Amino acid sequence: MTLPRTSSATRSMTLPRASSATRGSEATQGGRGEQVALVNMELLGLPNIGNTCFLNATLQCLLVLPSFSKEILHQEQLWSSSPFSNLLRCLSDVHRSGLPDSVANQASKADLMWKVKYSLSGYDLKYLGDTQQDAHELLVNMLCQLKEEGMILKTLGMNYTCPVSQLEFQLVSVRTCTSCGRESSTREDYNHLSLDFSPERTLLNSLALTFKVST
Repeated sequence: MTLPRTSSATRSMTLPRASSATRGSEATQGGRGEQVALVNMELLGLPNIGNTCFLNATLQCLLVLPSFSKEILHQEQLWSSSPFSNLLRCLSDVHRSGLPDSVANQASKADLMWKVKYSLSGYDLKYLGDTQQDAHELLVNMLCQLKEEGMILKTLGMNYTCPVSQLEFQLVSVRTCTSCGRESSTREDYNHLSLDFSPERTLLNSLALTFKVST
C-alpha cells in the first residue's frame, strides 16, 4: 500500500480531539508554537495481556463493522437471557468500552480481554495460554462460536438473527462430466476466501485465479 506523500506545506500533525468523556486532557506548546491537544491514551485501543496482538486486531476489525456491532446490541434482550451467550456478551462489553462516553480505563479493558480469552477457550483451550496465535484462525473460530451460540438461542425458540450471517456468502461449484456433458452443482456457505496474492497481481486477478476452471 502506498501512503500519500506529505506536502511541503504540511508542518504539523493534528491529534484527535479529546471527547467529553476524556479526563485530564490539556493543551501544550509544540516546538513551533502550535497548540497540540493531549488525549487521555487510556481511552484508546485495547491493552495487551501477554501476546494478544492477534486477538486485539481481530476484535477491532470485527467491531469496527457498524452493522455487525449493531446486530449484536439490537438483540441484546434476546441473547442476554441465555447463559450460553458468552462470546456475544464479551463482544458487547468490548464494543461499549470503546465508545466516546465510556468510562472504561486500561485496567477494566484488560479484565474484558481476559473474559474474551476465557470465552474462546471453550472452543479451543489454546486461547487460555500466553502465546501468539494465528489471527485468521482466531477469526474463523470466533465466527463459528458465535454461530453455535446463535443456534442455541434458536433452539430455545427465540427469533434471533446471527450477526455472522452478514459476513457469509454462498459459492456454487459446478462439475461437468467430460464424457456426457452432464452437470451437477453444489452450494456451500463461506465466511472467508483464501486468495493467492502477489505484488504483480490485483485483487480481481487473485479472485479470477481462485475461480478459474479446473480439470
